[in-house]
Formats: sequence, structure tokens, C-alpha cells
Amino acid sequence: MRPARLLTASVAAALTLAALTACDGYTNHPSDGGRTSAEVSAAFEALPGVLNADAYTAPWYNPGEGGLFSSRGVDLVLWVSIHPEWHIVDGAEFLRQAARAAWSINDGYSPDGDVTLIVRRGLHVNHDWQTDAVAVFGEDVRLSRDPDIAFIHFDTKPPVGDDDVVLSIPGGGYEKVFGRWPDDGPELESGLLAEGAPQPEDPFAVSDFYTSGVLGGGEKCVGVSFRRGTSLDGERYHGDVTVTLFVGSREYGQAVARGSSADENGGESRVDFCGDDAPANLIGDVRSNVFAPAMPGFREVDRTGVSSDW
Repeated sequence: MRPARLLTASVAAALTLAALTACDGYTNHPSDGGRTSAEVSAAFEALPGVLNADAYTAPWYNPGEGGLFSSRGVDLVLWVSIHPEWHIVDGAEFLRQAARAAWSINDGYSPDGDVTLIVRRGLHVNHDWQTDAVAVFGEDVRLSRDPDIAFIHFDTKPPVGDDDVVLSIPGGGYEKVFGRWPDDGPELESGLLAEGAPQPEDPFAVSDFYTSGVLGGGEKCVGVSFRRGTSLDGERYHGDVTVTLFVGSREYGQAVARGSSADENGGESRVDFCGDDAPANLIGDVRSNVFAPAMPGFREVDRTGVSSDW
């Protein structure tokens, strides 16, 4: 039997779905094929090493600003909990099969929003899921790992904990890779998991990038913020972080966030590009290249095309 913790959000979602089609802003496009959420859950629970799984269709509502530009939709969610003494053999392959399974969820409501996987254990919390997502969905994948962002408009938010990793990607990214919803779903391979606890992994130097524009007060700026990593020994990354800003294919400028071993936070965690020509109103066209060198206990970061990880 699956623990009640995994069922709380899915039961609440099912109750809300009953009235969803009567609401403004969501048009259901039912389709044959796929699998019910119960079938997807059962397929994962049949795998050696999986403690429990919960697949469901989750309605959401965005009230907009004062009622203006409000919207409704439906996300697909798949939550898989792995035994502490088992591990995922290949992160990208696990992601590929879990993603296809999530894209096959068909409870009679077509998705209109994101598809979110929640993976409890299986790999160390510092595992590089971004690289796995690129391997499955391509370089332009928009992956959010922040539950506060992924579930911001849910009526009932999944009670994720420290052992859970959230992997939320827009439905359009799924359709680009797997075709129109619903997928038939993969025949899950028993070799996805193996006995033995996950091995520790050093964190990346920096992560969780966010790009924002500021207009007003006579100043135009583009800010790029990030989170400095914390090593397995509890130390903050204190190296310099170089950010090169691009507008389209044109390089706009470069800035360095200085690190400091004397700072308990590791140093600066934001750079700003300000000026009359700062592309604050062109955030959709702004990308950054970010470089943070490796240090003992930290992996190098050398990313291109960064916008926001939220």
C-alpha cells in the first residue's frame, strides 16, 4: 500500500477536476490512448527498488493581477519514491522513461501547463539533472527544480521534502520530443534501478540562475542572480563567477561576482548590467554564459544560454 503522504495531493486534485470543465480558461481536448494514472503508478511500483509511485492530473488556477489575465489549466504529475538502498543506474535514461510515462497519463483531461516529475532518492541530491534534461529534451529545455515555482498555482501542493527532486518542464517541451499527448507509455525496464545506496556527488559551484529586468527611477538594469553551492562538508563556494550577457547573438557585456572565503555566504551572488542601453525590456532575448571554476568540493560550472532556472 502506498503511504498517505504520496496520495494527499492526488486525491485533492481528483476532487477539484470534477468541476474543472465548468470553469473559464480551460478547454478539455480528450483523446483515446495512453494510460490511466492508476496504471502508470502500478507500472512503477512493479519495478524492483521502487517503494511507491503516484501519478495524477493536477488542475491549477492563476488569478492574474486583480482578476485580469487569469488562467486555468491542467498539469501532469508523476511522483516516484525509491528505496534508500537502491539507486538509479542512468539518470538520463530514467528521466526519459519516466517522462514518457508521465506524458501517457490520461484520466480524461488533456494537459495544459507543465509536466512535473518528483523523484524521491535514487540519486544524490547534487545530481546533475540539468544535463540529463538536455540529453532528453534538447539544449533549449526549460527545467524548473523549484517546488515553489512548479506548484505556485496548485490548490494543493505536493508535500515534497529534502529527499525529493522536482523536475518540471512545460508540456510543449514534452510534445516536441514525444509527440502529441497521450504517449502510449514505455515498457519500463527493470534495469533502471540497481541495489546499493546512491553515491555522494559534489555540488556544482553555482546554480539556480534568475535573470530579471529593472526599469524605473531613471535606471535600466538587467540582473543575473544565482545560488552559491554548499559542499558536502558544509562550506560555501567562494570562487569568482563570470557572467557574459548576450542579447540575441550580440555580446552586451561581462561582469564578475567576487567570491570571498571570509563571507559566510561565499561572496556576491548577483551581477547587474546597467546603462541607458541595458536590455531591461528585452528579457526574453537575453541569455548569459556563466563560468565558475572548480574548487575542492565543488564541480566547475561552464554553461551557455542561461536565462532562468525557475
